[in-house]
Amino acid sequence: MIHSLSSQPLLPLLEIDPGILLGLILPLAGIALAGVVVVCSLYFQHRRREMWHETARVALEKGQPLPPWSANSSDAATGNQEVRNDLRAGFVLLGVGVGLFFFFHLMNLRPLAGIGAIPAFIGVALLLYSLLAAIFGWKHRAESIPPKS
Repeated sequence: MIHSLSSQPLLPLLEIDPGILLGLILPLAGIALAGVVVVCSLYFQHRRREMWHETARVALEKGQPLPPWSANSSDAATGNQEVRNDLRAGFVLLGVGVGLFFFFHLMNLRPLAGIGAIPAFIGVALLLYSLLAAIFGWKHRAESIPPKS
């Protein structure tokens, strides 16, 4: 006797509602993407340090002074890079907080709208720090020090 395969599903996953399956796959894909971003970031940071050490080794062999350690050496001496990063991060977090507030408010989830205050207040604090650092001339730690191996 030949049994028909059409009466039984080929995979148990085919019986699951596509919405539920999508709800399971998307968070896992998001977590995997975040992991890939972190690993790539660490890899390129490691490569940058390796290249600096190679450049420093060649410079020392030739009797030249060590090159400064910095992604952008013109901003490292003045400390402007950190101030710009604080300013940029402050504006981004403020925008995220306001966006979350309006999102929850417009989706009729008003009790959750206060969640937007968390990144918004962190953004305000970063903006305030950037302003105070510019006014009082606070210096950031030097980036001309080579990284620890």
